[in-house]
Amino acid sequence: MSITDSFDPVGKPLITPAAAYLKSPYSLDVCVINFSQKIMDALTDDGVVELLEAERIRCVACYFPIYRVRGTNIGVVRTTVGAPITATLTEEISYVYSCRKFVMFGSCGGLDSSIAPGKLIVPTHAYRDEGMSYHYAPPADYIEVRNHAFVASVLDSLGVGHVEGRTWTTDAFYRETDVLCRKRRAEGCIAVEMEVSAVQAVADFYGFEFYNFLYRADKIILFKFSNYFLKVAKAYKEIRGQDPKDNWYEFVEYGSTNKRAIAIQKHGFSRESAMYILRQGQKYIAADEPELRLHRSILECPNKGVQNDAYMIQYNILDLFVD
Repeated sequence: MSITDSFDPVGKPLITPAAAYLKSPYSLDVCVINFSQKIMDALTDDGVVELLEAERIRCVACYFPIYRVRGTNIGVVRTTVGAPITATLTEEISYVYSCRKFVMFGSCGGLDSSIAPGKLIVPTHAYRDEGMSYHYAPPADYIEVRNHAFVASVLDSLGVGHVEGRTWTTDAFYRETDVLCRKRRAEGCIAVEMEVSAVQAVADFYGFEFYNFLYRADKIILFKFSNYFLKVAKAYKEIRGQDPKDNWYEFVEYGSTNKRAIAIQKHGFSRESAMYILRQGQKYIAADEPELRLHRSILECPNKGVQNDAYMIQYNILDLFVD
């Protein structure tokens, strides 16, 4: 029996939320799940939410205080990172507060460098690289995030920029390897996070409504850093009358201090493709100075990522490729 064949819709669970919790006297129509203490502090400081119950929902080491938007039956809770704890929390809140709708948002890592900083991501499907979902849904590589079209329509109506695509849910924060990233990217994943597939599986199992969107933490952080170094470079030039020796704005923007790699990326290649081209030496680089030129043979490169980049770039920069 495969470890992914854990779905048992017939067996009786030995422990349930009903055995662990008393029902609350309060009910919630919707519960908003987030991962940020800063958000919770802002909501409480501004008087947007009020504490409903501080110690009703718990895990082994802590409690999850439940807040409510004043004058409504909309709950707000901060969870912690990870599929089991967040998905279990939805199950417990559903029982304790008779809640059937959950909105969850949080940060993610980006797998598509073309997504602009600050633009939201609406997952359409989630790759199930975690263990919990296999106890709530039949085994499959991906699970559909069922309400993605509705979430996208709401963001459209609000004029909020967003993109839709697959996400990769993983338990292994330190095992998001370059090889796995390429595989997920090839399947259409544009983000990586640690909860979506599990929460969707729990929602499907119990008939909850689940709504999700993400924002790129890594891209936002890099954007802030690159803007900071851009301002430093401008200030340096104003004071010294010349550009700084090292352009840290470009180093952050392109993810490398290798100026040849940056030059290749400026022509439209990804960082991964640029580093691959450099490792091949003169096989693909015809000239560095005075301008970059690449051998046309790169269009037949065995590395599909490089080949795809080159294929698209050739129509925009005709003189980049030489025979």
